[in-house]
Amino acid sequence: GDREAGSRTMDEGLGLAMALTFPAAAALMAAPVFLIDAFFARGAFTSADAVAAGAALFHFAWGVPAFVLIKVLAPPFFAREDTKTPMRFALISVVINTALGAGLFFWLKQSGQMGFTGLAIATSAASWVNALLLAGTLARRGWYRPGPRAVSGLIRAFLATLILTAAIWAMLWQLPAIQGALGGSKEIAAAVIVLAGGFIYTFAAFLTGAFRLSDIRQALRR
Repeated sequence: GDREAGSRTMDEGLGLAMALTFPAAAALMAAPVFLIDAFFARGAFTSADAVAAGAALFHFAWGVPAFVLIKVLAPPFFAREDTKTPMRFALISVVINTALGAGLFFWLKQSGQMGFTGLAIATSAASWVNALLLAGTLARRGWYRPGPRAVSGLIRAFLATLILTAAIWAMLWQLPAIQGALGGSKEIAAAVIVLAGGFIYTFAAFLTGAFRLSDIRQALRR
């Protein structure tokens, strides 16, 4: 009945959210310094600054799926008028973020490394704790567990993301040739690589079955 329909909707939402989030996170993790250097390194913002910002971006990137998962997994609690549980998990996440961030910041700084990357690590780690607490509680209460179709979709999206990651690394390996063919402009080279990555992931997603035309049509009808 309503529970089955709700589970199907959650499966679809989870699959679509991760199919869009996995490639974004992978791209930011595969080429954080390149992207920041190409689009923002000018004037007072130097290439050295891009390296530092890229280090932080890398650690924020692996938290992106968790940020999105929290948005997907919280509504079932609200639908059952349980606002306390998500709030409690959010507070736990804040405590972890604050404590871990402070600890990593000072430890990394004393080790001669970039202390601010510890703040990014803490933010992503705390978000994953929040997402896992939500998922575990939903499963334990019998409110939601990803069905076979959702699990299959996640695996397919992950495989498509691996193809994208390999393609990005290949393009970065050939970056001098790509940039040379585009008149030496790193901005245009970055834009071309981003667009190419989008096309490659879309093709890989249809190839692996992570995206299906029927699912897209159904989502658009809603």
